Amino acid sequence: MDDTTQHQEPIRLEAIVDYTNLHPFVGKGEIEKLAQEAHDAGIRCISVHESRRQEAQKYLRGIQSDVGISPVVGFPFGEQPSDEKARAVKALLMVGIEEVDVVLNIRQLKEGNGAAFADDIAQVLSSDPRSSPYRTRRTVKLAIETGYLMQSEIAVAARMVAGTAKDFPHIKVFVSTSSGFCIPHVGPFPLKMENASLDDVAIIRKSIDDVTGGAYTVGIKAVGRFQDYELRLVMAAAGVCTKSREGAYLVRPGYQDIFRLGTGSLAVVREAAGSFTAAGVERGVQHP
Repeated sequence: MDDTTQHQEPIRLEAIVDYTNLHPFVGKGEIEKLAQEAHDAGIRCISVHESRRQEAQKYLRGIQSDVGISPVVGFPFGEQPSDEKARAVKALLMVGIEEVDVVLNIRQLKEGNGAAFADDIAQVLSSDPRSSPYRTRRTVKLAIETGYLMQSEIAVAARMVAGTAKDFPHIKVFVSTSSGFCIPHVGPFPLKMENASLDDVAIIRKSIDDVTGGAYTVGIKAVGRFQDYELRLVMAAAGVCTKSREGAYLVRPGYQDIFRLGTGSLAVVREAAGSFTAAGVERGVQHP
């Protein structure tokens, strides 16, 4: 494939979106609406609380949909004991779930207990290698709640995830910016913003790459309601595109394993689905 063809290859937003509803009072009808909208839009995955997984699965099977489900474990604050979260993840994978979002215990990181935070990551990613779920690669997205973290803490968390991921090549690991449930003005730590910020995504990517050196892939999931140009900037910072020797922006092969978008809004997907290209991301970088 020549550079011109790669340069124009569209980025299928539908293939990288986790369409999400984690509202605490969401009803059955809203879960079904989420599933139906994802199916109609050709979106690859919906994200719901693990307790609503069976409802979503039943509805999707009823409409014969290929839309996947990524249940969220440890929502909303990641305070469950690590072994409980690990058992929940394993139980989901055992029943055929291929993707899981897990909220890490950020309190441990904020309190300076890096060993406990690292153990939280390791237990979630650990499994019995004889178990059936990992005969094919599954995806685990680990939420670090960047809204509550200083930039230095974001870097530490991303490096810890990336370093631990090396020991689990049978899992596609992502650093997720948040669960989408940060509450402003609650608790001792100020909340920076609802959306994943461009700076935070850039820090996560650099921290991951510093650890992996390109030897293995750890992706980024950015969570928020982005405007078109904001999404282009975030995708560029996440490493979706690279420059050729001639200076052209190219879509990286396997971009679905490099970047995911978590959002409860279909607006950007509906407006730009099928139209994102490396050139479009380049324009967003140059002319935000």
